[in-house]
Amino acid sequence: MKEALGVYLAILRLSVVARDEGLLALEAEVNKPDPSIDPDGFLRMLILSVADGYDPELLEENALCRYAALNASDYRGFILLMCIRGTLMIQFGHNRNTIATGLKTMCPPAILKAIEDHEEANKPDPVKTAGPGDDSGF
Repeated sequence: MKEALGVYLAILRLSVVARDEGLLALEAEVNKPDPSIDPDGFLRMLILSVADGYDPELLEENALCRYAALNASDYRGFILLMCIRGTLMIQFGHNRNTIATGLKTMCPPAILKAIEDHEEANKPDPVKTAGPGDDSGF
């Protein structure tokens, strides 16, 4: 009950910030997380998607997938959900980064950690991938 009231009040506070300062100001607000209100980061993920300008339909799909993932009891069901979600995102023509974000939002914490560890271990070296005249790796 206390957590629900906290989320309710947080959403109302965020709505005032969005109206007074704009959607981009939401990012700074949710980067001050309160684990007592948002223990699994669900609200933060949603608000950051709003600040990033996600299409409302994509945001809703990501939110529903994340909700399902947080409530999934077996990994086989999760894998099937990931296949469906990924296929639909490909069909809609979303780019690789949008698909990666969409799939990560639905991952249970253990799988999300494995994906993040994999990405960190396989991150390209910017110095090796910089083209001629490209100093973006420095």
